[in-house]
This record gives sequence, structure tokens and C-alpha cells, in this order.
Amino acid sequence: IIINDYIYYISPRDNYTIWRSSIFSDDNIKIVNNRCSTFNISNDGKSLYYQTDDNKDNSFNHLNLNTLESTNILDGNYKQISITNNYVFFNSFDNSATYVINTKHSNVISPTIFSPPNLSLKPEKLNEDN
Repeated sequence: IIINDYIYYISPRDNYTIWRSSIFSDDNIKIVNNRCSTFNISNDGKSLYYQTDDNKDNSFNHLNLNTLESTNILDGNYKQISITNNYVFFNSFDNSATYVINTKHSNVISPTIFSPPNLSLKPEKLNEDN
């Protein structure tokens, strides 16, 4: 992922840890020391969400890219991290739940189960509109 003059990547050569490399210099640093299976970065480039996968203490985590401070969000296995301007979505590994984190109104990272509304129209409503 390229954002804010950096390239972020999982390094297979270094036990699948996450690295950040500057586009304009030789500044390359390991930013996540744990083995990871997936990650994504917020649109503003301030937060990195990642899944550790060391077969012992797997967890879903947040990394503040300004301070490089990491926070555990949930223990277990998660996948498919998707980020919009105000939300982070991710799925449990077994697809039993989709979680959402609202990032707009709070500095507290608190995931909840995502329950989307049913937006399908009733057949009667379709007939009224025609």
C-alpha cells in the first residue's frame, strides 16, 4: 500500500512482519514485529489495522502510524479488512460475524457487530412507484 510518501508491505523474508519504506529515501523500518496475515491503512494514513498470525496469540490490532503504538482490539482470527473515511469493517475468519469500528467520533477503538439494514423494497412498493 502506498500512502503519504511511504510503501507499507508484509515481508515474507522477515517472517511476514509489516515494514514501512520511504519513497524518497533509504528509510526502511519494521513497524509490526509479529507475523501478520493481512493489513489495511486508513484513508488519512494515520492508522494501520492488522491481523497477527503466529498460531499462539492471534489477534486483530490497531497501529497509530504517528506514534507507532499498537493496541489489541480483539483476540482471535479475522480477515478482509476494509476501510472507508469513517469506518473499519472486518470479518471473523469463519465468517460468523462482520465487525465495524466507527473512527469518526471517537479515539476509542470499540468494534461492534455490523448489522446492515435490509434495503430491499417490498413488491407492493415497487408497483406503487410505476
